[in-house]
Amino acid sequence: MSIIVVSDIHLGSESSKHDDFSKFLDWLAELEKKGGESIRSGGKEVRLNPPEKLILLGDILELWAPKDNNIKYTVQEAIEPFTKLMNLKCEKIFVLGNHDENVSKYLDKFKLREDYPVYKHSFGIKKNFTLINRHYPEDPHDKEKGFLQVGARKYFFLHGQQFDKMFLLVGPLAKIPTKTAEISGAFSNIFPMNGWSIVVLFVISSAAYMIWKNDILLTISVGSFLLSIPRLFTYLQDKVWSRLKWYVEDRPKYSDVETIIEKKYYDFDKDKTGDDVNFVFGHTHVPEIYEHTFHKNDKDYRMLFVNSGSWVIEKDYTHNTFVYIDESGVYLFRWNVGGNVELLKDVI
Repeated sequence: MSIIVVSDIHLGSESSKHDDFSKFLDWLAELEKKGGESIRSGGKEVRLNPPEKLILLGDILELWAPKDNNIKYTVQEAIEPFTKLMNLKCEKIFVLGNHDENVSKYLDKFKLREDYPVYKHSFGIKKNFTLINRHYPEDPHDKEKGFLQVGARKYFFLHGQQFDKMFLLVGPLAKIPTKTAEISGAFSNIFPMNGWSIVVLFVISSAAYMIWKNDILLTISVGSFLLSIPRLFTYLQDKVWSRLKWYVEDRPKYSDVETIIEKKYYDFDKDKTGDDVNFVFGHTHVPEIYEHTFHKNDKDYRMLFVNSGSWVIEKDYTHNTFVYIDESGVYLFRWNVGGNVELLKDVI
């Protein structure tokens, strides 16, 4: 079995490398046509077979903070890559992340239930695209199906917001950014101007009314104020979230796996079957493969924690990364424009 994992593309955000991701999908299509490709990098040669499964490990769509806080930009940037995704022959598995978990509400016959981890939608004639909430495979506590066996290793896939201390502290409040973006988008459909343009109109019309006391100016001022509320609220909301980052100590966002384990940000036993299951996740935007050894019940265990990285521009962090898994091992690659694939790390 061969698997490719990508995460944290954030289509619709200011920092998304959406064009690169679209070209990456073209490269995957070519990989399917050619039946595979040998990659030479770092003095090694790795054979990449066409993926049987392509796992989209969350935050593929930006529903928290899209451009101008309008989800229409997310939709616009998603059309091309999702069209290419649907044309790939492999099975596609979309594990929802915290930034795109609300995608479920836009699908007919798709209702979230807190007591059940898996929600699927076949997208009509396409039977190889599956949406899953939280983690894959379906039930981590099923001793037979709670992991994916590839070669000698067992793998378990989840987005990774479970490691984010601030996300855990705020709980349901973490959904506020998505709701704000929806409201802002609705207002933009009624009054199709840039959010800050409405705020500027409010300031100018209010100042003009204070000078001339004109009823028309008052109407414009009140109307523009009402329309600017989503933008102002979003601005204040972003400031609050950024301040919270400073107050939450040891926040694991952008932390490496070793820090997450040492600080015990997450109880791994909650979401896995057995002590020999390897974790694959995203969310932190830090691509890496970390080997963790621990002692339990008079026995030593060796686990892999594999982070798929991101497809967003961030200072000091490698982006455009993906994970390849087959019977020979697990590999972390960086995809460069033009199809040049760079091996960052591997464990065989």
